[in-house]
Amino acid sequence: MTASRAHWLVDPPASPLRVLAQTRYRQPVVGALVVPRDDGRLDVRFDGRAAGVAPGQAVVFYDDDRVLGGAWIDELVRG
Repeated sequence: MTASRAHWLVDPPASPLRVLAQTRYRQPVVGALVVPRDDGRLDVRFDGRAAGVAPGQAVVFYDDDRVLGGAWIDELVRG
């Protein structure tokens, strides 16, 4: 998926970053790779199936139980 309007509680990543990602409050976290783009948006590549992924929803990034930041989902990319 792609996401934008990221808000980081740590220094924004300059290179790909392994995280745990959660798309909805009651959904389990899923391993993911966050890849920053030159246009300021993020590519988020989930390790497995992530439920509740929909444009307009938030995604939150964690390092174990520490919140790193979050962003707003723009679009889903399948493949």
